Amino acid sequence: MRRLLVLMPLLLAGCADPMTTIAEGSYRNAVALGAGRVLAAQGVHVTHRLTCVTSGPDDWSTVRTVCVGRSTDGRAVRVDGLAERADTATPAERYTISVGGTVLVVTNGL
Repeated sequence: MRRLLVLMPLLLAGCADPMTTIAEGSYRNAVALGAGRVLAAQGVHVTHRLTCVTSGPDDWSTVRTVCVGRSTDGRAVRVDGLAERADTATPAERYTISVGGTVLVVTNGL
């Protein structure tokens, strides 16, 4: 049963390349957790882990990420990320983190 739960996302992905699917999921997870740490360091705590989606062209050289959530005091939290040269060992990343519609942090890495 445990193996089926682990394989289920891969089966649901259909014809998608499993390695791309896994890498994309790992990246979204890393951005959500990293942004949560940056927010906590600024004194902003989120109610749940941020929810992130990614988009990019077929070659994944440029990846855009948007994460959303809520702070414990009810304010909207948004992370806008851009990773260029994402398909190389040296991507250029930039993340803008907003809370309640106000930019709180702009950083080159999480």
